[in-house]
Amino acid sequence: MIVFDKQCGPILLKVLATWSMRRMLAGEIPADVWTQIEDTEREHAQNVVEEAVSAARAQGVDAEGSVVRGEAAQEICEAARSATLVVV
Repeated sequence: MIVFDKQCGPILLKVLATWSMRRMLAGEIPADVWTQIEDTEREHAQNVVEEAVSAARAQGVDAEGSVVRGEAAQEICEAARSATLVVV
């Protein structure tokens, strides 16, 4: 459940999923298998974000979501610049 004090003013909830898969086993995983793993991870992240945004909007909260590839700390800080609240 999402609960906000209406006296806080307009709220923009940003739902962010970051992912960064490093090739720690470079050369040991075939490229096509690696691509399939990345695609699966990205799809899962997108589903999680969409569910969270839908739940927020169902409660009347203005929300937007994104899935970004990169280092989590940098992406979270970037998203926080224009949000009231960031959910990771």
